[in-house]
Amino acid sequence: MELYDEYWHDSIYYSEKASFQLNRIIQLRNYINAEIEEFMSP
Repeated sequence: MELYDEYWHDSIYYSEKASFQLNRIIQLRNYINAEIEEFMSP
């Protein structure tokens, strides 16, 4: 059971890490889109 707990802890840790990275990517994409729109507008 201890091994299972360790695995569970690791999977939670990695999924939190992954969602954090995903949020950063989304924020960056939104920022770039806003910059492009500003650049394109007359």
